[in-house]
Amino acid sequence: MKFIGNVQAKKDLISRVVVLALLFVVLLFAVIYIISLNLSLGWFSSNSQVEATGMSVATAGDQFDLLVDRTTEYDTLIEGIPKYDNVSDFKYDLSTYEGYSFTANSTSAASSVAYELVNEVSYSESGTDYHFLMPGSCGTMTFYLRPKSATSVIANIDLSVLCYEKVVDGLGYAFDKVDNDDVLNFLKGHILFFEGRTGVGTDNYKYSDLITDNTIIYDTREHIRCAEAGKTDCYEITVYWEWPPLYSEMISEISATAGQKRYPPELASYIEQNRNYFFATNQNSNDIDELDDGYNDADQTLGEHANIIAVSVNVS
Repeated sequence: MKFIGNVQAKKDLISRVVVLALLFVVLLFAVIYIISLNLSLGWFSSNSQVEATGMSVATAGDQFDLLVDRTTEYDTLIEGIPKYDNVSDFKYDLSTYEGYSFTANSTSAASSVAYELVNEVSYSESGTDYHFLMPGSCGTMTFYLRPKSATSVIANIDLSVLCYEKVVDGLGYAFDKVDNDDVLNFLKGHILFFEGRTGVGTDNYKYSDLITDNTIIYDTREHIRCAEAGKTDCYEITVYWEWPPLYSEMISEISATAGQKRYPPELASYIEQNRNYFFATNQNSNDIDELDDGYNDADQTLGEHANIIAVSVNVS
């Protein structure tokens, strides 16, 4: 029998999850690092090495329901074989043992709803494009807030990154929740979240409002409702995420003034105040090459342990 994690991990999921957004992806790393700033990826390799899936979680409070849009990328078959390894097993586990619906589009129809996130960066292998999660990838996490009353709502949206490791034993395999502090800290520094983004095309994005304290305060009085049919009583909320491929590339793209470069100025202080989020080695160095090595070592640690990356979005 396949299952996710141990009993405590199951209890943790059951207690916090109402909407589960899944990003089924693969972490890619290479034994040899490719030195080229023209590459969008700092590391690359065959998808047969380190496998991972990812998910995001959102919890709806008593004041509103949450709605989602569905995609089909991660259900794709190639000659009858799943395009993304472990996706069907993982969905089966979530549906059977955790009670997530893969058909309902709202928490008004099902208490636990699972759906796919958007990864805008693709990786081509043998003529097929894959949306793997890896250094250099970026995308969005979108859901819709539907207030249950006509009064204004202030939603406290709390983001936290979790991960699960695929553990194989004689009976099959399980996904165990990772509680290693180093791994969890690296997730905070390597997968960055922002409230705003401008620009067209992944190479031209400029982010704003780095989420450094894991919290978004969403006041419906400051936003307008959706114009889309069926959602005119909802507010669309999009969080933008990115995994910078290299430390040296990231630091060179931090703006002195908001909007000048790819990343907002607050990222510089976030790095300095939380070096253990970014570097597995050379944390106290000021040498750019050593810091690149330390950042890549942290990526490698994630590749070894983060088979499932989960972004918990608790809304109250």
